[in-house]
Amino acid sequence: MKTIIKMFLLFLINFSLTYGYGGQPPPLPSFVSSSVEGQVHQAPLFLSDTNKVTIFTQVSLSTPTAVDGNIDINGTVSAYPKSSNSNNLNWQIPGISFNTGASIKMGSSAEIFGTIKLGNMSRGFKVSGSDFGLGLLFKPDKNFRGRLDLGLSYIATDAETILKNSFPDTATYSTTENKKGVGPFISLTLNTSRQEWTVNPYIQVSFCRLTFFSIESYRNEIYSAINLLAFSPGITYRLSRKILIIAGGNFTIPFGLEDRSSPGIISGYIQTNFLL
Repeated sequence: MKTIIKMFLLFLINFSLTYGYGGQPPPLPSFVSSSVEGQVHQAPLFLSDTNKVTIFTQVSLSTPTAVDGNIDINGTVSAYPKSSNSNNLNWQIPGISFNTGASIKMGSSAEIFGTIKLGNMSRGFKVSGSDFGLGLLFKPDKNFRGRLDLGLSYIATDAETILKNSFPDTATYSTTENKKGVGPFISLTLNTSRQEWTVNPYIQVSFCRLTFFSIESYRNEIYSAINLLAFSPGITYRLSRKILIIAGGNFTIPFGLEDRSSPGIISGYIQTNFLL
């Protein structure tokens, strides 16, 4: 009996030293595929103007509302080689979204801003993201203006990811865990501001980082992220001294999503700026 007790205690000590104090953890699961629902990041549109506070509301429509493709995985390996005939990502995109936010002047050439976004997800309208950051204003002359925005974005994505256990148990399982944080973005907006023109054109170019999902597995992070480059041209119409109407379109190119079913995502939007 004493021999059995000694063997059991030795087993417990060996297990604690191996797994409790830096020993080798179990093999990481491999990535099979993921189905993600989340909004395409669209940088907030603020124009360089003379007012102290800008409050905006925007409604936008996007197409397509689903994009398939292949993504790279970080923190582990893919269970199967990537193939155009078998994509490992399905991205569901809200067809309708509402954005609102404010930008507050902090001096003659700087503003701070924040926004919140709502998207038409599968379970109804819900908060789908937010932005906050710093805007730098420049005005080469009174008829031409520019703004550089630097900020962080949070895009709320719902993800169901399928993983495959390593040897000896090779069964697959799914998880909805998604511990993702914020991603950086930068945008440049140029616009004309001629009072004698009925409408004035503008162009915005933005670049951001979008994380689809992030999973904690045996103290290791398994995640996938892509880069988004967006071009947004449009026109502005000054309804009054305090109200500016904006109409434009947005074409977003997802870099890092290979063999995608669409070259990009297109959206059209109407925005109202209240100038205080």
